[in-house]
Amino acid sequence: MTVKEKTFSRWHPLSLWCKEKLPDSKTGFWVNDIDYIIYDQKFKKLMILEIKTRNYQPANWQKQMLNNLHKWLTKGMDIDWKYLGIHLIVFENTNFSDGAVYFDNQLITEQDLINKLSLGRCEKQTATVRQNWNEKGEWINNNPPNTTEDVEKFINSIKI
Repeated sequence: MTVKEKTFSRWHPLSLWCKEKLPDSKTGFWVNDIDYIIYDQKFKKLMILEIKTRNYQPANWQKQMLNNLHKWLTKGMDIDWKYLGIHLIVFENTNFSDGAVYFDNQLITEQDLINKLSLGRCEKQTATVRQNWNEKGEWINNNPPNTTEDVEKFINSIKI
């Protein structure tokens, strides 16, 4: 018999249709949705995320499937692309406001997760700003902006 739905809250009726119409999981046939693919076209980076809430962990079949997918993607990526792996995010409950959050089984803050899922863009922007302003908000670079337009140009120059 096909594995019963654990959450009973699929967003798409395709999940129930698959369970009714496609081969049974006891035959080794599995259907899995991929929760998120983070794709940075400009910097050619790719990351895949599996999300679990209420401290659920992936089932053994799902871990095996994700491990295989990771292995295949690692071997087959175009040389100019950077594959950043398949990662697991587990929410103790449903979000940061109602419990702890884990990234690959390590406790993580919301800001650290933002940095990871931004594929380095936020970290680089923050580092660039830190190089030009001190903690008091004073410009420390040789060519300080003199107008609002100069500040906007600077900020736009560090957006990735």
